[in-house]
Amino acid sequence: MPREHCKDCVSLIICGTFAYLSGPNHYALNVQLTLRHRLLWVDAICIDQENIEERGQQVSMMDLIYQQASRVLIHLGDAYGTTDAAMDIIARREIVQDLDKLMIVVEFFQTQPWFNRVWVLQEVALAEVALVICGTQCVPWACFPVWWARNAVALDGLADPPPTLSYDPIVKKRASLLHQLHNTRRSRATDSRDKVYALIGLLSKEDRIGILVDYNMPVWAVYTHVTRAIIARQSSLRVLSGVLDPPEPGSLVLLDSSKLPSWVPDWSYSPRLSSFGLSNDFLEPYDAGGSPAWSVRMETSGPYELTLDCLGIVYDTAELLGDICPVTLGEEVGTTFCQWAGLVSRPSMKASKFQHRLLGSFKAPRNSKDSSRQFSEEAPKTLWPTILAQPSFTIELSPEDLTETVLSERIKLSLGPEIEHIALELPSESIKFSLGRRLLVTKSGILGLAPASTVPGDLVVVLLGAPVPHILRKQADGDYILVGECYVHGIMGGEALAHLHEYLSSVGHRSRPFRESKSNAPLQRFRIGRAPAQWPAPIPLEPPFPSGRESILA
Repeated sequence: MPREHCKDCVSLIICGTFAYLSGPNHYALNVQLTLRHRLLWVDAICIDQENIEERGQQVSMMDLIYQQASRVLIHLGDAYGTTDAAMDIIARREIVQDLDKLMIVVEFFQTQPWFNRVWVLQEVALAEVALVICGTQCVPWACFPVWWARNAVALDGLADPPPTLSYDPIVKKRASLLHQLHNTRRSRATDSRDKVYALIGLLSKEDRIGILVDYNMPVWAVYTHVTRAIIARQSSLRVLSGVLDPPEPGSLVLLDSSKLPSWVPDWSYSPRLSSFGLSNDFLEPYDAGGSPAWSVRMETSGPYELTLDCLGIVYDTAELLGDICPVTLGEEVGTTFCQWAGLVSRPSMKASKFQHRLLGSFKAPRNSKDSSRQFSEEAPKTLWPTILAQPSFTIELSPEDLTETVLSERIKLSLGPEIEHIALELPSESIKFSLGRRLLVTKSGILGLAPASTVPGDLVVVLLGAPVPHILRKQADGDYILVGECYVHGIMGGEALAHLHEYLSSVGHRSRPFRESKSNAPLQRFRIGRAPAQWPAPIPLEPPFPSGRESILA
């Protein structure tokens, strides 16, 4: 029966003295399963969604339910349009050459909300056997990720894999709660608390870090509690990298984030930015703040006033900011990069070949007024590694010494003249950290990538235990708000803490040793609190760069 013809179909289910009126989706499944007696557990029926205590108890057990089930039936509803054809193509796991057939499957994934729900990750990750039912078609779940993987090349540019297909249960089962939260940000939940609770069953017992399912807690309290628990468990401030720019107007947001402390990530929406500190599952390219997060305190001063008190240094101050780079590739990206290049230009220098290759690679309009900007001789050496968000070299050798190593092609990007001989046909993966951010130029002339909401006068800080630098904004009361993480060229490996290395090592803090320090700023405490509803202009503040180490703890 076509979906549009059964939208009002319901069935009455009686369990003892309880009568349940099912919806159209369960009605269709009930019709198919009436040929013989079956023992079924259906969440919509077996959990009283109106009973908060029961709901919390049952949710805490769902991992056991899926693990012990003989099979999990995933019912998508009745067949309609081309769903039968899509299910057949997926079942065959064939590589599709025909664009029309490819779009049939793409449309199927895009019109089925099930593939975007966060709760279904447990269904496919924990089930012994999972079957997907749509209309009269029944296809093993394993066929779905296999089909997408086989057609990934053809699908590139047409559609992104839905969150359920991009979730690798084997890899993610070994991931911490923090990385699970980050990796499932694109998944959706009707109740924003479920962006946390739906992941608990995917974690080992020790990785659940004391998180209990409690639907009596408001969303902001759940997110704040989880953030505190992650900081305490990991002795790290990496979770701050989950604080990305607020969602764009019109985005689906289910949380009043004004109640969140500025240092607590809002997991209720899917940002379009790539996180410096959380986007690397297997490699840790950045180590700006070393580890662990030493001498961190979290204090409560009001119903919504939870502050994070941590140690770090003020490295510099934001002075110039480039335009916001679009989040999708196109001519506007090239135009933005040219505007960025203009911020670091000197009128005395002629335009280099690098400029023309940069313009040509990103197809910026040739008549753009920015295309006539003149470059400084140093601009290619610093600007391009910043656009790529290159990590610091892991050993202290000059770039020339490393050109013969396996890293030579990457190292050459920072070498000046050699950069003109490298093809600049870059995929979006190469410049993903620039998309959605601004070029940052500090008072000292250092380049970086900063959140779109950064303004001149914001502070560039390195916090102990945070893998990347952050932008803070000082308030009139002396506290700070966290604007977001940033990339700063030349200090991503811990170079800004080199002058404190001996002292930090003596108190058990690990940071990389360097022959030269990029800063001589003292350690100081930062009280990071909640952002006002309307962020005021930053308080003008000169970065404290005293000489020597006479004030290790300011």
